[in-house]
Amino acid sequence: MKRLFDWIRNKWQHIAWRSVGAAVSSVLTMLAVAPYTLGDASDVIPPKWKPVIFKVCLASGLLLRLWNSRKQPTQPVNPPAPPQALSK
Repeated sequence: MKRLFDWIRNKWQHIAWRSVGAAVSSVLTMLAVAPYTLGDASDVIPPKWKPVIFKVCLASGLLLRLWNSRKQPTQPVNPPAPPQALSK
């Protein structure tokens, strides 16, 4: 049991919470703009709250994606080697 808890604690430490927040805000944004013809999926959020949730989630999603892109490690780009001259 201790190994299981150690494994869970190790996995939780390496989660990119910015990415999780961006995904959650994207899902909430999609629910806020869902048309009423979808049925129960569009009724999750009351119509009164849809514009507010849409604006907040859109802004937070953009900010989280920007923050996440700034924190991603970049790999250096190596230029291609110049062509070798053929020797005779």
